[in-house]
Parts: sequence; structure tokens; C-alpha cells
Amino acid sequence: MGTEYILTEDDKPAPDASVLEDLIELQLLTAGEPLGPVDFAHTQEHHKL
Repeated sequence: MGTEYILTEDDKPAPDASVLEDLIELQLLTAGEPLGPVDFAHTQEHHKL
């Protein structure tokens, strides 16, 4: 998870931003590469579900 990003002046939330706007901004800024599919076979084999 070594995705690098640079914050600019445009990335700052507005002073009157709502909590929802802050969360959306955070999700967009930290959206890196997808992790990929989950290995359910390994999970079922090694963990009791």
C-alpha cells in the first residue's frame, strides 16, 4: 500500500464542508489500487466459518 499522492490547494475541504463531504474527500484521496479478489478456498480450509 505504497500509493503516493500529493495534496494541493484544491484538495483542502471547504471551511463549511459537511462531515459527509469530508468523508468523500478522504475516500477519493486515499483510493489506491484495488486489493484483488478474496481467496475463499484458503479461508474455508484454514478457518472455521
